[in-house]
Amino acid sequence: YVIDRKIGSPTNGSILEVFGELLYGKGLAVKDSEEVYEELGEIFPKREQRKCLDDYLTFGYYFMQILRSKGTDKKVAKILHLPAEKMGRDKMDENGDINGAWYCDDWANTYKNKPKFIPEFKGKLDQPLMVKSVVPHQQGQTYFSLPSYVQALQDAEMEEEISNYCINHIKNGLSFGYIINFNNGGNLTPEQKNEVEAMIKAK
Repeated sequence: YVIDRKIGSPTNGSILEVFGELLYGKGLAVKDSEEVYEELGEIFPKREQRKCLDDYLTFGYYFMQILRSKGTDKKVAKILHLPAEKMGRDKMDENGDINGAWYCDDWANTYKNKPKFIPEFKGKLDQPLMVKSVVPHQQGQTYFSLPSYVQALQDAEMEEEISNYCINHIKNGLSFGYIINFNNGGNLTPEQKNEVEAMIKAK
């Protein structure tokens, strides 16, 4: 739904695009350490940073997949974006913790696209592939947060519908169709019907 509002509403889409540029700026920075900055760029490339930021702006949350290095040091080798629309968080356990997320290419057809479970990264990289779910706290929300522009979604949809209405009106030759019902209109003579029609058209 929010993807459609981003694509279909020119106002909403433009605001999100400009705000994303301003929010990203020059990307992540590391003060006084060029070496750490270069290492960060290799682990978490700018392209992946932008994807995560775009999901955050669109959905209000984002997911990162964290890949472990193949050596025995168990360091972070790569941080990559996971598309938010393809993610579902695992059910909360009895302690109130969410211990992972599910990835599926098409949630409308899970028979052909079987969801895959990815354990949640909580500071200890004990699996070759883990997920970090960045979901800000919001009142009334448990598994996902709402986008910052949630109050404007209805207006974005209205803008789309007004545009669709105008396009259809133009395609129909800028003409309207009406049906005017008269009680006992069948009792009128053909001359009276013609007179009423002429009066309506004149009006």
